[in-house]
Amino acid sequence: MAVTTAAAVRRLCATGEVRSALAVLARGAKSCDTVLDVAACTALVHGWCRMGDMVEARRVFDVMPAPRRGPNEVTYTALIHGYFVHGHREMGLTLFEEMRRGGVEPNLYTYNCLIGEWCRTGEFERAWLLFDEMPVKGVARNVVSYNTLIAGLCRHGKLKDAIQLLEAMRKEGIRPSMVTFNLLVDGYGKAGKMSNALHFFNQMKASGFPPSAVTYNALIAGAFEMLSEMEKTGLEVDVQSYGVLLHALCMEGKMMEARKLFQSMD
Repeated sequence: MAVTTAAAVRRLCATGEVRSALAVLARGAKSCDTVLDVAACTALVHGWCRMGDMVEARRVFDVMPAPRRGPNEVTYTALIHGYFVHGHREMGLTLFEEMRRGGVEPNLYTYNCLIGEWCRTGEFERAWLLFDEMPVKGVARNVVSYNTLIAGLCRHGKLKDAIQLLEAMRKEGIRPSMVTFNLLVDGYGKAGKMSNALHFFNQMKASGFPPSAVTYNALIAGAFEMLSEMEKTGLEVDVQSYGVLLHALCMEGKMMEARKLFQSMD
């Protein structure tokens, strides 16, 4: 096999230069140097997916010779993910079923990809089935697996389930990341439960993660939502509630908004 051609294709596809990779293939064809390994073909599939050309991605996938140089779990995952990203959901789900029927076992990234898609559409029963299947199949879940499911639960208002999953995550020995905390701050903020949002804001800092712009923006949005609801229902907004929002605004450099809010407290 021509190692140089395969390596060049992989390198070019990794940087998004798919058309340059095709030019390398054309030159290789003139010298009968056209045999690519699975990694090079997978790189082409991934490259076409990144460019949004799913027809070409599938064409490369379909011409990979089985079994020795046929698609592997990485190839399948690249194409499934591409289908999901570019709005071809049913094709992605169908390919996943083909993958299983063909005896190709999903890897960590396949599971995370499918869980994310089921969460996106609120089909949590299917998401949980895959999540629970991972250790049974010998696939170790990682922080992305948990964050993907937590994100979906928070987005659909299933905050109690998200907290239970956080506890399960810790029991499994997986440390929550900054993304984990941001998801929970945002989820509780949007639900108007600022005491819970602040709890995870403080947990984030205690865990050694400096709050980011994403964190503060989530707090700001949540605090405004809370203040609006309190005013609508005739509840008096206490100083602590205002203080939360003022702090978040100042940390984000939104001094004009902070000043207006401060003046409205009179």
